[in-house]
Amino acid sequence: MESMTDPHPVSEPLVAVGPGERVRFAVFADDDRRSTDWAVWTSRHTRDAYLSVRRLSGTWKISLHRSGSWQIGFTDEFVTKSALPLANRHLDIWQMPRELTAGLRRSVEVVFPDSELRPWQVGATDRKPVYVVPAPGVGHAAIVEFLFMEPQPPLRLEFEAAFHVAVLGLCDGSMLRVVARQVWWLEEDEEWLLASKQDLLAKVDPDVRRTARDPRGFLYGTHPDGIRYVVELAGDLGPLGDDGNPEHQARSYTSSAPLMASSEAGTVHRPEGFHWGPLPRLPPSYS
Repeated sequence: MESMTDPHPVSEPLVAVGPGERVRFAVFADDDRRSTDWAVWTSRHTRDAYLSVRRLSGTWKISLHRSGSWQIGFTDEFVTKSALPLANRHLDIWQMPRELTAGLRRSVEVVFPDSELRPWQVGATDRKPVYVVPAPGVGHAAIVEFLFMEPQPPLRLEFEAAFHVAVLGLCDGSMLRVVARQVWWLEEDEEWLLASKQDLLAKVDPDVRRTARDPRGFLYGTHPDGIRYVVELAGDLGPLGDDGNPEHQARSYTSSAPLMASSEAGTVHRPEGFHWGPLPRLPPSYS
């Protein structure tokens, strides 16, 4: 794997779409491990954006409203159809943060530890086009960030190890940029993750755990600066070592995959000859 400081400029997103469009993405490794699919979309006529796990988009979502009231919670459709006694469909409501600098505002992060990627079950396919975020590699996590930006922000962004996933245009000419960063995932991070996952799995019915297809879990939290994050978890404790404790098998990631690889029901769009490296400048707007 290339080091985190190897220069490899990435100047173009995998995809650029206009207002009202949707982009699906997932983290993929060459050994067939992957995350679940996520979807990000914008409103055609308002400066609103949304994010959800694709197969749960009718159940819960993150809403980033122009009004500044940002929310994560169950959808109106789910609450109407379900019989759950919910006093409030919102799990969290917060005010959007101040701009990092003129024309640039952070929103939320989705974190994908490499140790939580899993193979899909045999026969599973992508029903819609999916854009690939390359797996971050052993001892790392991929953090996918969603940045609200004006067309020509005065600040030039630089990351040590990053990858530009998508640009979604907004109705007022601004845009939502989706950028993935490779970060170290330390031993204490893995210990926290394992403890959190064990606590989460203990609350799930054993029959559901045994029969669920490609189960995933999610941890939700807030950084000290107020930025919300979601960590995707595999629905198991991973391979066990000789002592019976979970053990992460060392794997590395290099990509020789073609730009587009067809699957049975959809198309997986892969970056060609990709290595994690600096993102020295922001690409032009979708227009």
